[in-house]
Amino acid sequence: MLSPHFVTDLSHFTASHAGPYGTIVSSWKRVGASIEYTITIPANSGATVVFDGIAGQHVYLDKKQVSLKTTLEAGTYQFVVK
Repeated sequence: MLSPHFVTDLSHFTASHAGPYGTIVSSWKRVGASIEYTITIPANSGATVVFDGIAGQHVYLDKKQVSLKTTLEAGTYQFVVK
């Protein structure tokens, strides 16, 4: 499970983890009033992303609003939090 925390005093953050099927990468950066959150999930893997602590904001994936808890298959995804 990935649960990003967007720290007020930081402009960006990146973390990675060597999983059993490859490296999982989680990164975010501030772009104006929005946050771009990018994750990479290796092949043969999946992940659940939970956005906590973003009251009053919405999460978008491919310009479509998504739930604050989203299950994903392997791939690279870029969310926008507004």
